Amino acid sequence: MLGMMRNASGGWLTKIFLFLLAASFAVFGVSASIFSGPGSSVISVGETTVDVLDYRLAYSNQVNAISRQLGTQITTAQAANFGVPQTVLNNLTSGAVLDENTRKMGLGISKEKLAEMIGDDTSFHDASGNFSRFQLQGVLRQIGMSEDQYLKNRTSVAVRSQLIQGVAQNTKLPDVFYEILGKSRAEKRIFEYTTITANDIVPITEPSDSDLQTFYDDNKINYQAPEYRKVTIVKLQAADIADEVGVTKDEIEAEYEATKTIYTKPETRDVQQLVFTNRTRAEAVAKRIADGASYDDIIAEQKKTTADVSLGNLAKTGISDKNIADAAFALPLNEVSEVVDGLFGAVIIRVVEINPKSIKPLADVESDLRKTIALRLALDSIDDTHDKIVDDRAAGETLIDAAKLSNLTVRNIETIDSTGRDINGDLVKNLPEIRKLIADIFSTAEGVEAAPTPIGADGYVWFEVEKIIETRLKPLNEVKAEAITDYKAEETDKAVEALAISVQEKLTSGMSFETILKDITKSEDVSARIQKSASLLRTDTSADLNGSAVRSGFSIKKGKTSVSDNNDTTGKIVLTVSEIIVGEKQDIEQANKDQQDGALQNDLLTALVDSLQSKQTVSINQEAIAAAFITGNY
Repeated sequence: MLGMMRNASGGWLTKIFLFLLAASFAVFGVSASIFSGPGSSVISVGETTVDVLDYRLAYSNQVNAISRQLGTQITTAQAANFGVPQTVLNNLTSGAVLDENTRKMGLGISKEKLAEMIGDDTSFHDASGNFSRFQLQGVLRQIGMSEDQYLKNRTSVAVRSQLIQGVAQNTKLPDVFYEILGKSRAEKRIFEYTTITANDIVPITEPSDSDLQTFYDDNKINYQAPEYRKVTIVKLQAADIADEVGVTKDEIEAEYEATKTIYTKPETRDVQQLVFTNRTRAEAVAKRIADGASYDDIIAEQKKTTADVSLGNLAKTGISDKNIADAAFALPLNEVSEVVDGLFGAVIIRVVEINPKSIKPLADVESDLRKTIALRLALDSIDDTHDKIVDDRAAGETLIDAAKLSNLTVRNIETIDSTGRDINGDLVKNLPEIRKLIADIFSTAEGVEAAPTPIGADGYVWFEVEKIIETRLKPLNEVKAEAITDYKAEETDKAVEALAISVQEKLTSGMSFETILKDITKSEDVSARIQKSASLLRTDTSADLNGSAVRSGFSIKKGKTSVSDNNDTTGKIVLTVSEIIVGEKQDIEQANKDQQDGALQNDLLTALVDSLQSKQTVSINQEAIAAAFITGNY
């Protein structure tokens, strides 16, 4: 089998693991059986099982995906709030149902076809374009999978694809659907609308103790304190071990001589040039200047200013034309050159300012040089310091004592949550590699000696979780002010929505915007409250009407009304369709057709899985799921 794969030019690098996931995630998010590991089955469908290791892998992948989107490592409690455990369970169950049915149907794939499929995937070609068994074995060894296990899993994915493709591949919506869609997209509507806000209702009063308690009880999830961790941190970078005092005077003087060009400001000159299209004319002007004509007179004759002829205040290396540079830096101040052959014509040069070369004395840069040398020496010894700390801890020293032995500063952080904030809600400042460090901290148990987190390519940060402060429900007396504000905001939203629905009902009964708004505002002039939109497509928006409002307006018939949020969700838009304009049918782009067809195929696959699952006995082992969290340190 491996020989066939080699002939197919398939090569695996470190992407094998990702490939396994990607191939299985293509439809349902995870593989039904990526590993065959020890432990009880989490899911059983006929003869097909999903074990604890599968569940832990799928769960970890889902948590990491959400963490990347949020930019912070989420906790187990947060993952539960996002519904990760159930999502993972549903996806694994769908995969198992499909695998069990492919088994019953006797579907299979030849070794030759499997080798061809693997070989055709350019993601796994090595630098020479050939399959390498050595690389395959190395990568599989890292993820704890044998060659036979990989081939078995890849076969399962390929066989499952046969069932999926048989149901949904090349399924397309009919042309009549796109004709209707094109007409729908071309349609425009004009809306009459008003916005109901908190200004239109009676202000919400302070809640009674009973009402506040009920509100708190119904919204306890909003008053959860996050999990905090007390952490000791030791950072190792060049600046942390740099010894400026140990830098000798001889080292400073040697560094100064070696880097003197950095502290040298070259001579610069303010150079002017008169350019001529031919040398004969230039020589005639040069003779006039030699006979007493001034350079400024020639500038004026050419209808130019000194700014027009100035090259600026430049070092010699700043003048790209070598002939002009050599001539300009050979001239005395305010002298005029002979004719110089420049790259773009004959040139006559004048130097009007000379700034001599200058060098900062050693005394002015000694402090900077001392720091530079100390940092360079420290950088060279970072690995030695790293190894010393590792050896000291292996010998039984605590992180604090090991840090002191290497003269490193120990930082104690009393509280930090998974977003990098302390118990007061303030960001914990000056943390290196903050995202990676926090992720490492929150994936490490209390008291565990964790590996250091790298800081770029030239440093490390050690940490030790001293204490885990579990998430807790803040009591009402602790969040009373916040709860009162939340209560009043919610009641205000309810009252605004109720009034908007009342306006909608009155419009439906035949009353006008003007009559309704006069009753609400107790004002005779409500013209400013009644707005009329331009003609809008269903994908358009306006200053007042957001996408949600426009879509709701396209979901109703002419003369009907809808209610939707306004732009900042502080009010409700009540609108009615006053006019419908039929436009010329739009052509639907192929990319959009592909998207619509894809949605149809997904619906078909969902229906297939639902149908197959209804005919199978699916067993879920909750104890095994609990074991996945315990053994996986979740």
